[in-house]
Amino acid sequence: ISSPTRGDFFYENEAISFSGTVGDAEEEPTSLRVEWRSDIDGILGISNIPSADGQTEGAAFLSEGEHSITLNVVDSEDKYSSTTVTVRVGPPNSSPTCSIISPLDEEASMFGELANFIGEAEDIDIPEGSLLVEWSSDIDGFLATTNPDSSGRILFSQQGLSRGNHIISMVVYD
Repeated sequence: ISSPTRGDFFYENEAISFSGTVGDAEEEPTSLRVEWRSDIDGILGISNIPSADGQTEGAAFLSEGEHSITLNVVDSEDKYSSTTVTVRVGPPNSSPTCSIISPLDEEASMFGELANFIGEAEDIDIPEGSLLVEWSSDIDGFLATTNPDSSGRILFSQQGLSRGNHIISMVVYD
């Protein structure tokens, strides 16, 4: 099993990629039967026919819990082999929340001055410092990518915004 790896963490509402390699000394990989199985959710709906080079892959959702994922392979004489990896699945991932603290709506600055922005972001699933923040302007487009500090505070400065009334957007990704 090349993916997932031991100890990986996923969310219940996240598609998990599964991949592995199978082989047999006497038979072509495409004649082998493959089964992906979770000790909690049972057989996973992943293709059971490996490619000519023995690759087997697909994606599935798992329920919350600690899963032992087993890749079973069986040849035409019912000889088999298996390997197992353990992964953890948490509850569904929650979206982060964010707000722009400064500047306030309709606040003006002088053309050519440094524009300072302050925002806040939080996420109940991961530490705030792990979030990714993208800033953009409806006039100038993408401005920057930043990260909040551990308290969720985001400081960002931009030199050289174009003249005009900008709508500044802040999008936070977890």
